[in-house]
Amino acid sequence: MSCITEILKLKGDKEVLVPDGKWIAVEGGGTYKDHEYLIVLNTSGHRCGYIAIPSDHPYSQTPEETRELCGRPYQHYDYDSLNIDVHGGLTFMSPDHGLKDLLPIPCTDMWIGFDCGHYLDKCDVKMFRKYFGEEEVEKKQSFFNAINHDDIETGQTVKDFNYVEQQCHNVIDQLIQVAA
Repeated sequence: MSCITEILKLKGDKEVLVPDGKWIAVEGGGTYKDHEYLIVLNTSGHRCGYIAIPSDHPYSQTPEETRELCGRPYQHYDYDSLNIDVHGGLTFMSPDHGLKDLLPIPCTDMWIGFDCGHYLDKCDVKMFRKYFGEEEVEKKQSFFNAINHDDIETGQTVKDFNYVEQQCHNVIDQLIQVAA
């Protein structure tokens, strides 16, 4: 069992779990083929999917490396080396995530993740408003207007919960195939 199960227990039967500080909204997740996943809406109005990698999976041993950003070194797990095809590519790999800080138990399971904040991905302003409130929407309105081009036909779409859940399932299928 990963930390995802414990986070989903905190959410319980509530529609959404929004931790103090309103920095993320946990919409749900679950277990698919014995692998756990989590779906969140972030404060840019885009969804992210996270999948726990079992400790005996080859990808759980992906090395951490030092990279440089703007002249400053930082530690990074090399998720680019993983053979995973998902919307926008993998954008996260770490045993650390702020959601784990909500738990009373230590959690070190490795998560990989992706986000739906890429070209042609619209912000889900409707759900952002529902979870974070009108005041937060007003603070971000110019950002939402810049990202969501409702005035022209761009082919943009909101990646909804069901879309992200299907992507999580696809990642899990790929993890199973790599481990076979």
